[in-house]
Amino acid sequence: MKAGIFAALLLAFLGFSRAEAQSFDPNSLVKNPYQFKGHSGILNTNGTPVLMPNGAQLRGTLIPFACMRFEKMLDEHTAMFEVEAYEDGTLMPQGELAVLVSDSVAPDPSRRWRIVVEGPLQGRNGYGAKITVTAIRFEGYYVPPPPTPEELAQQAAARKALEAQREAAEKAEAEAKAAHHEAVEQEIERREAAQLEQDKQGHQQQCDVLAKAEAANRALNNQIAAANFNSAWGRSNPAAAAAYARSLATAPSYWQQHCGANSPPVGLDAMEKVYIRNQVEQEMGR
Repeated sequence: MKAGIFAALLLAFLGFSRAEAQSFDPNSLVKNPYQFKGHSGILNTNGTPVLMPNGAQLRGTLIPFACMRFEKMLDEHTAMFEVEAYEDGTLMPQGELAVLVSDSVAPDPSRRWRIVVEGPLQGRNGYGAKITVTAIRFEGYYVPPPPTPEELAQQAAARKALEAQREAAEKAEAEAKAAHHEAVEQEIERREAAQLEQDKQGHQQQCDVLAKAEAANRALNNQIAAANFNSAWGRSNPAAAAAYARSLATAPSYWQQHCGANSPPVGLDAMEKVYIRNQVEQEMGR
Protein backbone atom coordinates (compact mmCIF):
# COMPACT_ATOMS: atom_id res chain seq x y z
CA MET A 1 0.00 0.00 0.00
CA LYS A 2 2.78 2.42 0.98
CA ALA A 3 4.69 1.49 -2.19
CA GLY A 4 1.63 2.34 -4.29
CA ILE A 5 1.22 5.73 -2.61
CA PHE A 6 4.94 6.45 -3.03
CA ALA A 7 4.77 5.56 -6.75
CA ALA A 8 1.77 7.85 -7.24
CA LEU A 9 3.56 10.72 -5.45
CA LEU A 10 6.68 10.13 -7.52
CA LEU A 11 4.69 10.25 -10.76
CA ALA A 12 3.02 13.48 -9.66
CA PHE A 13 6.41 14.98 -8.72
CA LEU A 14 7.84 14.11 -12.13
CA GLY A 15 4.98 15.91 -13.81
CA PHE A 16 2.93 13.12 -15.34
CA SER A 17 0.20 10.76 -14.35
CA ARG A 18 -1.16 7.48 -15.57
CA ALA A 19 -3.64 9.44 -17.69
CA GLU A 20 -2.39 10.39 -21.12
CA ALA A 21 -0.73 13.84 -21.02
CA GLN A 22 -1.58 16.49 -23.60
CA SER A 23 0.68 16.25 -26.61
CA PHE A 24 1.94 19.27 -28.55
CA ASP A 25 3.26 19.47 -32.09
CA PRO A 26 6.02 22.10 -32.54
CA ASN A 27 4.71 22.99 -35.99
CA SER A 28 1.31 23.83 -34.53
CA LEU A 29 2.82 25.91 -31.71
CA VAL A 30 4.90 28.14 -34.00
CA LYS A 31 1.84 28.97 -36.12
CA ASN A 32 -0.43 29.95 -33.21
CA PRO A 33 1.19 31.24 -30.00
CA TYR A 34 -2.19 31.94 -28.37
CA GLN A 35 -4.14 28.68 -28.75
CA PHE A 36 -2.44 26.63 -26.03
CA LYS A 37 -1.32 29.41 -23.68
CA GLY A 38 -1.13 28.10 -20.11
CA HIS A 39 -1.39 24.45 -21.17
CA SER A 40 1.16 21.87 -20.07
CA GLY A 41 2.06 18.52 -21.60
CA ILE A 42 4.53 16.69 -23.81
CA LEU A 43 6.33 18.28 -26.78
CA ASN A 44 6.88 15.73 -29.57
CA THR A 45 10.28 16.79 -30.84
CA ASN A 46 11.51 13.48 -32.26
CA GLY A 47 9.52 13.26 -35.48
CA THR A 48 9.55 15.57 -38.51
CA PRO A 49 6.17 15.89 -40.27
CA VAL A 50 5.54 15.92 -44.01
CA LEU A 51 3.39 18.81 -45.22
CA MET A 52 0.98 18.65 -48.15
CA PRO A 53 0.77 21.53 -50.67
CA ASN A 54 -2.06 23.14 -48.65
CA GLY A 55 0.14 23.23 -45.53
CA ALA A 56 -1.70 20.42 -43.70
CA GLN A 57 0.33 17.59 -42.24
CA LEU A 58 0.22 14.23 -43.96
CA ARG A 59 -1.45 12.14 -41.27
CA GLY A 60 0.41 9.09 -39.98
CA THR A 61 3.69 10.15 -41.60
CA LEU A 62 6.63 11.30 -39.47
CA ILE A 63 10.27 11.16 -40.49
CA PRO A 64 12.13 9.71 -37.46
CA PHE A 65 14.42 12.70 -36.90
CA ALA A 66 14.18 15.70 -34.60
CA CYS A 67 12.01 18.44 -36.10
CA MET A 68 13.73 21.19 -34.09
CA ARG A 69 17.18 22.68 -34.56
CA PHE A 70 18.92 24.80 -31.92
CA GLU A 71 19.93 28.23 -33.26
CA LYS A 72 21.31 30.30 -30.38
CA MET A 73 20.82 31.48 -26.81
CA LEU A 74 18.80 34.70 -26.99
CA ASP A 75 19.72 35.45 -23.39
CA GLU A 76 20.84 33.52 -20.32
CA HIS A 77 17.51 31.68 -19.99
CA THR A 78 16.05 31.73 -23.52
CA ALA A 79 17.08 29.26 -26.22
CA MET A 80 15.87 29.82 -29.77
CA PHE A 81 14.93 26.75 -31.84
CA GLU A 82 13.95 26.60 -35.48
CA VAL A 83 11.07 24.21 -36.23
CA GLU A 84 11.28 22.32 -39.54
CA ALA A 85 9.07 20.16 -41.75
CA TYR A 86 9.32 18.48 -45.15
CA GLU A 87 7.76 20.31 -48.08
CA ASP A 88 8.00 18.70 -51.53
CA GLY A 89 10.76 16.45 -50.20
CA THR A 90 12.85 19.35 -48.86
CA LEU A 91 13.40 20.18 -45.19
CA MET A 92 12.07 23.73 -44.75
CA PRO A 93 11.90 26.11 -41.72
CA GLN A 94 8.38 26.72 -40.36
CA GLY A 95 9.08 29.23 -37.56
CA GLU A 96 10.84 29.69 -34.26
CA LEU A 97 10.17 28.60 -30.69
CA ALA A 98 11.56 30.45 -27.70
CA VAL A 99 12.40 27.89 -25.03
CA LEU A 100 12.71 29.21 -21.49
CA VAL A 101 15.26 27.23 -19.48
CA SER A 102 16.41 27.43 -15.86
CA ASP A 103 20.06 27.44 -16.90
CA SER A 104 22.01 28.31 -20.03
CA VAL A 105 21.84 24.83 -21.58
CA ALA A 106 19.62 24.22 -24.61
CA PRO A 107 17.51 21.05 -24.27
CA ASP A 108 18.18 18.05 -26.50
CA PRO A 109 15.62 18.08 -29.36
CA SER A 110 16.05 14.35 -29.99
CA ARG A 111 14.19 13.64 -26.71
CA ARG A 112 10.60 14.44 -25.76
CA TRP A 113 10.10 17.42 -23.46
CA ARG A 114 7.72 18.29 -20.63
CA ILE A 115 6.65 21.89 -21.24
CA VAL A 116 4.28 24.67 -20.30
CA VAL A 117 3.12 26.93 -23.14
CA GLU A 118 3.79 30.52 -22.05
CA GLY A 119 2.19 32.07 -25.13
CA PRO A 120 3.41 34.89 -27.38
CA LEU A 121 6.79 36.49 -26.81
CA GLN A 122 7.58 39.85 -28.38
CA GLY A 123 10.99 40.52 -29.88
CA ARG A 124 12.84 41.96 -32.84
CA ASN A 125 14.45 40.20 -35.78
CA GLY A 126 17.89 40.90 -37.23
CA TYR A 127 16.49 43.89 -39.12
CA GLY A 128 15.01 45.51 -36.02
CA ALA A 129 11.40 44.73 -36.91
CA LYS A 130 9.02 43.56 -34.19
CA ILE A 131 8.17 39.87 -34.27
CA THR A 132 6.03 37.54 -32.17
CA VAL A 133 7.14 33.98 -31.44
CA THR A 134 5.69 31.24 -29.28
CA ALA A 135 7.42 30.80 -25.93
CA ILE A 136 7.42 27.54 -23.99
CA ARG A 137 8.96 26.70 -20.64
CA PHE A 138 11.13 23.57 -20.52
CA GLU A 139 10.41 21.55 -17.37
CA GLY A 140 12.46 18.46 -18.07
CA TYR A 141 12.53 15.44 -20.32
CA TYR A 142 9.52 13.18 -20.55
CA VAL A 143 9.98 9.85 -18.78
CA PRO A 144 7.21 7.30 -19.41
CA PRO A 145 5.57 6.13 -16.19
CA PRO A 146 6.38 2.62 -15.01
CA PRO A 147 3.86 -0.01 -16.12
CA THR A 148 1.04 -0.91 -13.76
CA PRO A 149 0.55 -4.50 -12.58
CA GLU A 150 -2.31 -4.78 -15.07
CA GLU A 151 -0.05 -3.61 -17.92
CA LEU A 152 2.70 -6.00 -16.82
CA ALA A 153 0.17 -8.82 -16.82
CA GLN A 154 -0.99 -7.81 -20.31
CA GLN A 155 2.62 -7.71 -21.54
CA ALA A 156 3.30 -11.13 -20.04
CA ALA A 157 0.14 -12.49 -21.65
CA ALA A 158 1.15 -10.97 -25.00
CA ARG A 159 4.63 -12.50 -24.74
CA LYS A 160 3.10 -15.85 -23.83
CA ALA A 161 0.72 -15.63 -26.81
CA LEU A 162 3.59 -14.76 -29.16
CA GLU A 163 5.64 -17.64 -27.80
CA ALA A 164 2.68 -19.99 -28.29
CA GLN A 165 2.30 -18.72 -31.87
CA ARG A 166 6.01 -19.23 -32.49
CA GLU A 167 5.91 -22.78 -31.09
CA ALA A 168 2.78 -23.55 -33.12
CA ALA A 169 4.44 -22.20 -36.27
CA GLU A 170 7.60 -24.23 -35.62
CA LYS A 171 5.52 -27.35 -34.98
CA ALA A 172 3.49 -26.80 -38.15
CA GLU A 173 6.71 -26.26 -40.13
CA ALA A 174 8.26 -29.43 -38.69
CA GLU A 175 5.10 -31.42 -39.46
CA ALA A 176 5.02 -30.03 -43.00
CA LYS A 177 8.67 -30.98 -43.51
CA ALA A 178 8.03 -34.47 -42.14
CA ALA A 179 4.98 -34.91 -44.37
CA HIS A 180 6.94 -33.70 -47.38
CA HIS A 181 9.83 -36.04 -46.58
CA GLU A 182 7.40 -38.94 -46.25
CA ALA A 183 5.75 -38.02 -49.56
CA VAL A 184 9.17 -37.91 -51.26
CA GLU A 185 10.15 -41.29 -49.84
CA GLN A 186 6.81 -42.82 -50.87
CA GLU A 187 7.23 -41.47 -54.39
CA ILE A 188 10.77 -42.85 -54.54
CA GLU A 189 9.51 -46.24 -53.35
CA ARG A 190 6.71 -46.18 -55.93
CA ARG A 191 9.06 -45.32 -58.78
CA GLU A 192 11.60 -47.93 -57.69
CA ALA A 193 8.85 -50.59 -57.68
CA ALA A 194 7.69 -49.44 -61.11
CA GLN A 195 11.27 -49.47 -62.43
CA LEU A 196 11.86 -52.97 -61.01
CA GLU A 197 8.70 -54.23 -62.67
CA GLN A 198 9.82 -52.65 -65.93
CA ASP A 199 13.23 -54.31 -65.58
CA LYS A 200 11.56 -57.69 -64.98
CA GLN A 201 9.40 -57.29 -68.06
CA GLY A 202 12.37 -56.25 -70.17
CA HIS A 203 14.40 -59.18 -68.83
CA GLN A 204 11.59 -61.60 -69.63
CA GLN A 205 11.29 -60.24 -73.15
CA GLN A 206 15.02 -60.74 -73.67
CA CYS A 207 14.76 -64.30 -72.34
CA ASP A 208 11.85 -65.05 -74.65
CA VAL A 209 13.90 -63.84 -77.60
CA LEU A 210 16.90 -65.94 -76.48
CA ALA A 211 14.69 -69.01 -75.99
CA LYS A 212 13.35 -68.74 -79.52
CA ALA A 213 16.82 -68.18 -80.91
CA GLU A 214 18.22 -71.21 -79.08
CA ALA A 215 15.33 -73.40 -80.19
CA ALA A 216 16.02 -72.40 -83.79
CA ASN A 217 19.75 -73.00 -83.25
CA ARG A 218 19.16 -76.48 -81.81
CA ALA A 219 16.97 -77.39 -84.77
CA LEU A 220 19.69 -76.19 -87.12
CA ASN A 221 22.35 -78.17 -85.21
CA ASN A 222 20.21 -81.30 -85.42
CA GLN A 223 19.93 -80.82 -89.15
CA ILE A 224 23.69 -80.38 -89.43
CA ALA A 225 24.36 -83.49 -87.31
CA ALA A 226 21.92 -85.57 -89.38
CA ALA A 227 23.48 -84.34 -92.59
CA ASN A 228 26.94 -85.30 -91.30
CA PHE A 229 25.76 -88.80 -90.38
CA ASN A 230 24.26 -89.25 -93.83
CA SER A 231 27.22 -87.85 -95.69
CA ALA A 232 30.02 -89.97 -97.14
CA TRP A 233 32.34 -88.62 -94.45
CA GLY A 234 29.89 -89.56 -91.69
CA ARG A 235 29.35 -93.06 -93.00
CA SER A 236 33.08 -93.62 -93.24
CA ASN A 237 33.80 -91.92 -89.86
CA PRO A 238 30.80 -92.71 -87.65
CA ALA A 239 32.71 -92.02 -84.38
CA ALA A 240 33.83 -88.60 -85.55
CA ALA A 241 30.34 -87.74 -86.77
CA ALA A 242 28.92 -88.75 -83.36
CA ALA A 243 31.52 -86.61 -81.54
CA TYR A 244 30.66 -83.66 -83.72
CA ALA A 245 26.96 -84.16 -83.03
CA ARG A 246 27.66 -84.21 -79.28
CA SER A 247 29.65 -80.95 -79.53
CA LEU A 248 26.70 -79.31 -81.25
CA ALA A 249 24.32 -80.58 -78.58
CA THR A 250 26.50 -79.39 -75.68
CA ALA A 251 27.29 -75.90 -77.07
CA PRO A 252 27.03 -73.08 -74.45
CA SER A 253 23.46 -71.91 -73.87
CA TYR A 254 23.04 -68.12 -73.94
CA TRP A 255 19.57 -68.52 -72.48
CA GLN A 256 20.99 -70.45 -69.51
CA GLN A 257 23.71 -67.87 -69.00
CA HIS A 258 21.38 -64.84 -69.11
CA CYS A 259 18.03 -66.21 -68.03
CA GLY A 260 18.70 -69.21 -65.85
CA ALA A 261 20.44 -68.31 -62.61
CA ASN A 262 19.87 -64.55 -63.06
CA SER A 263 16.14 -64.70 -63.77
CA PRO A 264 14.22 -62.66 -62.78
CA PRO A 265 15.94 -59.55 -61.29
CA VAL A 266 15.09 -59.10 -57.59
CA GLY A 267 16.17 -55.49 -57.08
CA LEU A 268 17.55 -52.32 -58.64
CA ASP A 269 21.24 -51.64 -58.86
CA ALA A 270 22.78 -48.67 -57.00
CA MET A 271 22.92 -46.41 -60.05
CA GLU A 272 19.21 -46.85 -60.76
CA LYS A 273 18.35 -45.98 -57.15
CA VAL A 274 20.53 -42.84 -57.18
CA TYR A 275 18.99 -41.70 -60.48
CA ILE A 276 15.41 -42.16 -59.21
CA ARG A 277 16.12 -40.36 -55.91
CA ASN A 278 17.76 -37.39 -57.65
CA GLN A 279 14.89 -37.16 -60.13
CA VAL A 280 12.19 -37.18 -57.42
CA GLU A 281 14.02 -34.68 -55.18
CA GLN A 282 14.51 -32.35 -58.12
CA GLU A 283 10.79 -32.50 -58.98
CA MET A 284 9.38 -32.35 -55.44
CA GLY A 285 12.17 -30.58 -53.56
CA ARG A 286 14.30 -32.04 -50.84
